[in-house]
Amino acid sequence: MQLYGSLLHLGNLLVIGGDNGVGPRFPGLRPPIELIDVSSSGGASSRCNHNIPPYPEKDLGEAIVLLQGKIPVICGGHNTKTDKWLGDHGDKYCYHLVGGQWTRGPNLSYGRKNPTAFALNDTAWMVAGGVTTEILSLDGSSRQGPRLPMLYPKTIRRGCSVKINDTTAIAIGKGDTYYYSIDEEEWSQGPSFGSVHQTPSCGLLEDLADPSIKYIILTGHETDVTKILQVGTEEWVRGPDFPNKVRWAGHRLSATWGIHMTPTPDGKSLVVSGGNAGSVGAGTYQKYLYRIQCPDGIRSCKWEKLPMEMKYARNWHTSVFLPESEYPCHAY
Repeated sequence: MQLYGSLLHLGNLLVIGGDNGVGPRFPGLRPPIELIDVSSSGGASSRCNHNIPPYPEKDLGEAIVLLQGKIPVICGGHNTKTDKWLGDHGDKYCYHLVGGQWTRGPNLSYGRKNPTAFALNDTAWMVAGGVTTEILSLDGSSRQGPRLPMLYPKTIRRGCSVKINDTTAIAIGKGDTYYYSIDEEEWSQGPSFGSVHQTPSCGLLEDLADPSIKYIILTGHETDVTKILQVGTEEWVRGPDFPNKVRWAGHRLSATWGIHMTPTPDGKSLVVSGGNAGSVGAGTYQKYLYRIQCPDGIRSCKWEKLPMEMKYARNWHTSVFLPESEYPCHAY
């Protein structure tokens, strides 16, 4: 089976934040917000003229969720105003975008660097980092959530998470996975994937031949290794290697440090943006977009480079698809 073709007008990709310097101690360009038409043929035609105001904070590695299919909510991240990339200063602010304006609150109880988050329903979401979690809502309420059952407190601080369905979510960090029961508000241990992805990016993807089959796709942290978990099974398998390679000082490196992965609204593709080659390849910041799809079974999953790209190279950014009806793409 061929890969699902055009991304059509499923939505426009909103890209926020990030950096192309060596962390806040040696900051590079703080790229402005971009809105990208992923249904275009690429080039300048993919860049949208928009009226979305700048994100109020100068953070890296924020968590993002999409509520009601149209409201992006961003929480936490490294507060680069403090010049403490190597310290423990995270931001506690949360913002959501409604009507083209950023609104603050509710906020986290304390600052979190590189948190992860997933939606619980149309108005509430969970933010996780370390062993603690918080549950927040658009009505302004917030409370502590259940602690993660882990041995190593920093495992999920640079992790990722995915809502699988209305009752279950999964959080991933380093080599461990944890399932979350949304109804019972309880965590349980999931299958280990055996390798260390300290800063992974992940997403939920449906099989093109059988949409009832879903996969968790995982990649990131200076490696081209992709791991895939079929929902309902307990075994991670190795998928196709992430294709973005760069040459730096005679080395061929994987540009997966600080990438961001987000699903298309139809669930048929995951789109990865940005990244660099990490501490070894500092300065190899990327502006490319890739997508992965699974045409027919777990062994059929395949990466491909998209014809459009970001205007600005960046890593430690965040991204989400916004509906065309709410945030249309106006050509420059």
